[in-house]
Amino acid sequence: MRFIYFDEVKYQPPRQPKHWIGALSVLDSAIPEIEAQINEIALGFFGSRELTHATEFHAVDMVQGAAHFKGRAIADRLEALEKLLSIANDDRVRRISVCVVPELMVASAESAPDKAFTFFVERSQIDLSKTKEDGILIGDLDGQYADQSVSNLSEYREKGTPYFFGRSIDRIIDSVYFIPSHHSRMVQLADAYTYALQLLDSPPEGDKYPKKRIREFLKSKTNLGWANSYKIWPSNESWALGNSVAA
Repeated sequence: MRFIYFDEVKYQPPRQPKHWIGALSVLDSAIPEIEAQINEIALGFFGSRELTHATEFHAVDMVQGAAHFKGRAIADRLEALEKLLSIANDDRVRRISVCVVPELMVASAESAPDKAFTFFVERSQIDLSKTKEDGILIGDLDGQYADQSVSNLSEYREKGTPYFFGRSIDRIIDSVYFIPSHHSRMVQLADAYTYALQLLDSPPEGDKYPKKRIREFLKSKTNLGWANSYKIWPSNESWALGNSVAA
């Protein structure tokens, strides 16, 4: 059984021109060891392994020195983030990436989160088919999208995804579960991975030291720019197929 932990970077123009979902697929037998590694980072940084708001890893806050990272030495913050990213780069962790570009869509940009989730479900199905395993989706709780995502997955499991080349969904079992990120080290790890995806995609011009250091670390020390299954949409191919896909 695989647990697929995911997080989002939402479309917020002009600062964020794309909608991202990043996910880490991990065998149940490997989760305790990976959790233990993250807890050791928490112990070294926060002085505690306890799961609370005050001991939650959140990549953007670590880079910016915001929230409960305010006042902490920048070197310590970035070192902790690099350790998290190294764990996400572990060979035992499979990666799934989805990127939706609203400015290229025919449909309203407001539909970007739903479309991203649909493609994420499809990519998860494809990756689970590769490994011949079943999986459960676990995401960072966001009240705005949680109920709709649960409803959508239920429909996809019954009818397949609603596209011209829609897919049957039979490897994802049960529902999609959403939990507060401070309750799960694995969801926090998915947050770090999703931050890495959008950082690697963004233009490097104007990077200040924190982002520049993390970008260089990602490129030289990890392979996080590559995913086991990914989707970028709309693509040239989707435009060629016409509005039945692009809309």
